[in-house]
Amino acid sequence: MLCGLKTVKHSHAQTLTVPYTYLMWSILVVLAVFALGWPLLKFYYMSPKERLQPRQILYLLASVLMATALVTLLALNASYTFTSDDTSQHELKDLAGRLTIILPVN
Repeated sequence: MLCGLKTVKHSHAQTLTVPYTYLMWSILVVLAVFALGWPLLKFYYMSPKERLQPRQILYLLASVLMATALVTLLALNASYTFTSDDTSQHELKDLAGRLTIILPVN
């Protein structure tokens, strides 16, 4: 009987938490936008007389590589989310069907 009791502080903390899925999606999107936008901003704000130094070229290549990795992570996360939800729903319906066979509903 006492197992279900919670303190007000605990329930208030639970309402203010951000789900990990939203946090992960927002971090990946922000990093991908930054990684994809930085090279474009660099070329946009460069003057015609300014030359790219070898170090800046390495930074641009690293940025493109990071953007590719982040977009890949976004795609993998999206495919996992869609397949995980479908699989979970199917397994829950299967379990509910088996429980109604074992425990008939009155």
